[in-house]
Amino acid sequence: MGKKKIKPGLIEADGGSLAIIVNYVEVTEDDGHVTKTQKMKKVRLNQLDADSNLSLIAEKVVEDCKYIPSSRLGKVEEALMALRRRMIKEESEAKQRGGGGG
Repeated sequence: MGKKKIKPGLIEADGGSLAIIVNYVEVTEDDGHVTKTQKMKKVRLNQLDADSNLSLIAEKVVEDCKYIPSSRLGKVEEALMALRRRMIKEESEAKQRGGGGG
């Protein structure tokens, strides 16, 4: 088996769950032959709310996911902000529909 390299790609909020999607390209070189494979990793989050410290969560995600280099910390934070905005919007819409919780 040849050498494998990971090239980071787009980091984005998952549209349907409490997770971020990490896109990357796996480059394998074997006897001069290079193969590039588009891959994706879903990083699930345990908790995220309006009071969550996004910087701290982003640091933990980068630390735990080998496909995200530390230079992409800002992109992880952006994805977390997008997730939080979506969550707050969904909660607000639920309350407007009369869900109110009580």
